[in-house]
Amino acid sequence: MPRRAAWLQLAGVLLFTGAMLLPAYHLRTYPGLEHLPPGSYLLPEAREEVPAAELLAGLVAWLEGRGSAGLWAARRWYPFALAPLWLLALLAAGRVRRHPRPAWRRGFGLALLGVSAGVAAFEWAYLHADYVGFLGPALARAEVVLAWGFVLGLLFWRRRGAWSPAALEATVAAQALLALVHACTLPSTDARCWWDGHELGSLCRALGQNYRPAFWVGLAGLLLAALPAYLGPRPGARGAPADGQREISPSTTSA
Repeated sequence: MPRRAAWLQLAGVLLFTGAMLLPAYHLRTYPGLEHLPPGSYLLPEAREEVPAAELLAGLVAWLEGRGSAGLWAARRWYPFALAPLWLLALLAAGRVRRHPRPAWRRGFGLALLGVSAGVAAFEWAYLHADYVGFLGPALARAEVVLAWGFVLGLLFWRRRGAWSPAALEATVAAQALLALVHACTLPSTDARCWWDGHELGSLCRALGQNYRPAFWVGLAGLLLAALPAYLGPRPGARGAPADGQREISPSTTSA
């Protein structure tokens, strides 16, 4: 990945990491009710959700021996738990450093691939618990398998030339792309539940009120963290440095 693209990816990860510290969701309204005065209709009890706080509360409950129910309840925010790992890998071993360290790149790359395997296992459980299919009850199990195959494709497909464990930017991008798809399923699932009997404008206004600005900023950060690895010169192509290799300036080749 070129240095400029690596900096763009790092900026996206920083943006996403910052979004995890702000309120992302609060059930405020349903379609058709967004123009009514506050308090004139009843909504299920819901608190404003800050992803970092939700994940931390679940983790503390689990560490204190109160079971994993709290951590599982915060499962939809799990991509935010990956952001610190992406940030550490890109800062410590990425091309944004003046002097990249190949051993560090390979080590972080292998660790991130292990994280990808863990994410794949988690997504299998998540899909079984939460996935709402399109094909009906008779094909529900097959649809879950197909959805998990799509998850695996996002996590482990690489552009030609980016298969090395040292290509940690490619692994970060793949996890960010899956996180983007995962995050988009949250408002889309709400929209599917509300689709019948509501106008598109009313539905969009309700989603805009329930999903706070930090949620949409986080989506933008994920997009920026993923796309640089899939656009631009292919790693190893002529004129493009392979992942894990330093870029060579013309001055270094002149004698």
